[in-house]
Amino acid sequence: MQDYRNIELKVEVESLKKELQEKQQNLDKAWEAAESLSGQNEAEICHRQEGERAYEGLEKKIQLLQEEAQSARTEAEQMSALAEAEKERCLELSKQLTEYSKKQDETRESQALLNTYNITLAEKDKRIEELTWQLSDKEKLLMLLSREKQNLLHRLNKIQEMEVQVIIM
Repeated sequence: MQDYRNIELKVEVESLKKELQEKQQNLDKAWEAAESLSGQNEAEICHRQEGERAYEGLEKKIQLLQEEAQSARTEAEQMSALAEAEKERCLELSKQLTEYSKKQDETRESQALLNTYNITLAEKDKRIEELTWQLSDKEKLLMLLSREKQNLLHRLNKIQEMEVQVIIM
């Protein structure tokens, strides 16, 4: 019985060895799986860290882009205000130019009228000069005729005196 018991124990030992060996193999597989998972976890952790770094980088880029967008909006508003001011200035200059152009037209019309008046005045001056010469000529003629008349009157008086003397004598 003891042999039987020994055999049983040997069978049990063999069975336990086999079980131990299976458990060792399962443990090795579990260890490998754990290492694999650990490596995967490490890779996943690295991947997550890289993702977080990329996310942080993207957040910074987004923030910078938002700041740049705000700066661009501010600059655009300033440019819009400057453009509006320039537009107003251009409208004012256009208005002034229109007024100046009207004044130029009025000045041209006035100048044309002045030129016409100057021509008319020159013609009248010439006519006055002609009339002055004619008047001067007529005055000379009148003086000449007046002298002639005086002479004639004087002669007539002499003739009459002589006639009166002839009649008296």
